This record gives sequence, C-alpha cells and structure tokens, in this order.
Amino acid sequence: MAGKNHDLNGRTRQELLNNATAAGDAHRVIRFFKGFLQEYGGASQARGATTAPGGRPFYTRAQIAWLYNQHRKGAYRGREAEWARIDADIIAAGREGRVLDAQSPTGSR
Repeated sequence: MAGKNHDLNGRTRQELLNNATAAGDAHRVIRFFKGFLQEYGGASQARGATTAPGGRPFYTRAQIAWLYNQHRKGAYRGREAEWARIDADIIAAGREGRVLDAQSPTGSR
C-alpha cells in the first residue's frame, strides 16, 4: 500500500491516507481501508470495515464528542443502562484502537 502511486495524482496511497488522518476525515480513512481489503482479498470484510472483529464499532473523536454531548443534554434520561453500555464501549474502544482519529497520550495522532 505504501509504495504504490495513485493513478490520477501520482501520490502514494500512504501519503493520501496520512493526509486524510491528519485532517480528521474518518470517512476517507475508512474508504482507504475498504479499498485495501477489496484489493488484497478481504472484500467480504470490507463491507463491515466500520466494525472491529466481534462486531464492535469504531468511533471518531467527533462521534464520541457528540454522544457525550447528547448524554449531557439528557438524551439518555431513563435509558441509563443503554448509556452505561455505550460509555463502557467508548472506553474499551480507546484501549483497543477502535478510535479512528485518536490522539496518543503525548497529544500527537
């Protein structure tokens, strides 16, 4: 993936992926991985590329912020068990690398 140039712009796919990651463009990053899986024999997995093995979802930082904002606004009032599951999964996602545009503990991506 890293050394092969894209047909239309001459840049390597790794450069394009790095740019998408740096820009926080989760949809473009996901498309890169789906394309990679399709190209290298994982086409059946590419359809589920927004979930990790075991069916657990990936999150973006924007999605996490939105979910916590909804919780603060009371969107999960009366559904505390549902919120507890979401909250626990977000925390687990951080440990398991399921946050697509996560920052490292030192603040870099």
